[in-house]
Amino acid sequence: MELDVKKVKRIFDGFLKIDELEIQLPNGETIERELVYKKDSTAIIAIDENNQVILTKQPRAGSGKLESIEIPAGLIEANEKPIEAAKRELKEETGCVAEEWIDLGNYYPDPACCTSKSYLFYAKNAKKVSELNLDPDEFIETFRLKIEDLEKMLKDGTVNDVNTLMAMYKVKKYLGKSEE
Repeated sequence: MELDVKKVKRIFDGFLKIDELEIQLPNGETIERELVYKKDSTAIIAIDENNQVILTKQPRAGSGKLESIEIPAGLIEANEKPIEAAKRELKEETGCVAEEWIDLGNYYPDPACCTSKSYLFYAKNAKKVSELNLDPDEFIETFRLKIEDLEKMLKDGTVNDVNTLMAMYKVKKYLGKSEE
């Protein structure tokens, strides 16, 4: 069942686009909501031959952190498939490529107010083949951690990025190591 949107008004048009919506609820009441349009993204849990996860450290305005620890991720460009974007982002942000790619599914990180969908991939046996190739507005450092150490950092809140959390959950299920 789809939302009954009565009015749409564009209130911002930049990197993000924001519309103000008037929505009629099933009980007849009308509510106003803002809807943020953002390109879909991809996130990659890349694990090397030593069973270490390749991570990035970068400033993030949304969390206010100078060093947000995350798996590599980025936006999907127009006419680009999610797997193509994942391979491009992994190489740009880490200098790595992978022998095998596994689709871990997709999800909406914030369906309450944002259209963006995130596609998750597991890059198996990732290895460094080049230097980073960052966009002018990116400042990224890469490093590696044992899976167990990343799990500890997720549990204690040191790492609290939703893509990293979801990818770790999904890859553990894929590898048959889920605690559930």
